[in-house]
Amino acid sequence: MGKSIDLGLLICPHCKAGLKVDEAHKVSCLQCSMEFKYYTNKIIFEQLNEDDLTDDLDRLKSLFKNWDALYNFLIHVFSPVLLQLNLKKFIKEYVNNEVVAINLGSGNSNISEKITNLDIFPYKNVNICCDIENIPLAPDSVDVVINIAVLEHMARPENVMEEIFRILKKGGVVYTYFPFMQPYHASPFDYSRRTFEGMKTLH
Repeated sequence: MGKSIDLGLLICPHCKAGLKVDEAHKVSCLQCSMEFKYYTNKIIFEQLNEDDLTDDLDRLKSLFKNWDALYNFLIHVFSPVLLQLNLKKFIKEYVNNEVVAINLGSGNSNISEKITNLDIFPYKNVNICCDIENIPLAPDSVDVVINIAVLEHMARPENVMEEIFRILKKGGVVYTYFPFMQPYHASPFDYSRRTFEGMKTLH
């Protein structure tokens, strides 16, 4: 599982106020009193479940994602994303125990124990379950954002990028992958492709 986040960096996704954790490990908003599910190393702000999926292929993919090693093997064989070497080099250069690093739209992957995983599905390796268009992290709180093959699944990728730049510290870095030549792959939806120049328009 990924790295648990410092709870002091979290904010309420509804009113943007800070959160408190009581002795019973219940997380609630200091302002609007909204309560959120909190487990060891996992907090749920918003989630989708397999029952919410309408596409049969996506249901099958989601089922396999429950076994992360098997799913990652199948993806490597049938639909490889050729960036592993670059990603390992990036993590080695920019991620350590001193920085706050997140994998936004992680699925059930766990690319490093030094990185916090965020996703809308509450998979085993997800630390923060939330909508990535409304990230429950304070402004200027994150050093490194990793976002791999996620933006094509968002109807409004520019909203996700706005959130990334809101939470990113000055001098922070972003590693992102937005496909250009790739078949349709709903998870649960597939909206767009971008050229390199098209990606530049998102910030």
